[in-house]
Amino acid sequence: MSLKKLYQHNKFLFFTVILFLAAYFYLNYKWGISATPVQQYGMFSGPFSLQDTLQVYQVKVNGQWINNARVSTIERDLIQSFPEYYRSENMVNREVYNNLESYLFMGGLLSPTGHRHKFFNQVNDTLFTNWYRARISGIIQEKVNSLQVYRQLFTWKNSRLNPIDTPTKLTFIVAL
Repeated sequence: MSLKKLYQHNKFLFFTVILFLAAYFYLNYKWGISATPVQQYGMFSGPFSLQDTLQVYQVKVNGQWINNARVSTIERDLIQSFPEYYRSENMVNREVYNNLESYLFMGGLLSPTGHRHKFFNQVNDTLFTNWYRARISGIIQEKVNSLQVYRQLFTWKNSRLNPIDTPTKLTFIVAL
């Protein structure tokens, strides 16, 4: 439907669409990034260079390493992604809050006294460890008595992944 037909059919909806488009263009101009998914192709992807450093999480359960090659892609994503998400959550939440704070205040969604605590997760190391242990238990189909997670950096050289540091044990995975 063209904007002219929309205007003739429903003036309120026409002005709502115009306001949305104006806000979209303003945010993209102001921030220099894609603020909404309107007409943005590849918004969840980007260039990936094989020279990039890769983080790999190695999980040791009941004294045995989980072989990531023997689990499904979804399970591998869970094993690899969630420790990183938890490790970086405070920084990401702080950046999002700081970027959106003025807009939330102007929009009336944030009071002058602020409600900063509402924008941050209330998850601690023990809660995350218990949740992660339950997910790992579902993947390996056995009870998890001990859990250790190590982070190691790799780079792609000579058609294979090569470690560039030693494994570092994650301290936020608490002992069971």
